[in-house]
Amino acid sequence: MGAPANATLTTNNGTNAVFTWRPLVSQANTTNTITIKVTDNGSPPLSASQSFTITVNPLAPPTVSSIAASASQISLVVDGPTGPDYSLLASTNLTDWQAISTTNSPTLPITLIDTNYNLYPVRYYRIQLGP
Repeated sequence: MGAPANATLTTNNGTNAVFTWRPLVSQANTTNTITIKVTDNGSPPLSASQSFTITVNPLAPPTVSSIAASASQISLVVDGPTGPDYSLLASTNLTDWQAISTTNSPTLPITLIDTNYNLYPVRYYRIQLGP
């Protein structure tokens, strides 16, 4: 059995390790069993294992509470679940999306800004949660 995607076990000093896991957005609303096993190098080698369950809560979609335009930028105030990254994407045709900015697990609500909106006659926006 392997670790869930995006999980790591980092050795500190040869005798200790730290398990870290930042679940992916695609892992929301799942239950995951994690097993940690240790083994010594004695004769005979001894080992032990411990299993635990982690439930990743479902994510609510982000909401845009306000949009403001000035001469040089569009500002979108966004609220939503705590934990994931928030990316502002823009498109001129609703097919091809370009990332404008990404914030790593921000304190919410957050203001996402497009400083190039005036270069396009039409501009659509999308908020994407990640990783």
